[in-house]
Amino acid sequence: MGEFWGCHVKWLSDPGMGVVSNVLDSDQRCALLCNVLHASDSSHNFPNNFSRLNLVAYFDLPGMIWRSSNGGGIDPTESALCDSWGRTPLHIACQRA
Repeated sequence: MGEFWGCHVKWLSDPGMGVVSNVLDSDQRCALLCNVLHASDSSHNFPNNFSRLNLVAYFDLPGMIWRSSNGGGIDPTESALCDSWGRTPLHIACQRA
């Protein structure tokens, strides 16, 4: 279910992207989406520190980098942050390509 979330939201109209912004603007929602995304892993070994930018990279939603419900976009310094598995958003994007 969670692994296809980004595939579905890519086709939303511009007003619908507000829903995506609301998810990305909440640390709790991002953490929940990360857990759902990795739920098929029977070891329940979910990465910690899976940032908003990691989700954007995983789901290939580059337009969301500059957009958020509070108008600030995603902090570009998140691009250097690693999740607990040692992956930056660039690593995740490359793995998904």
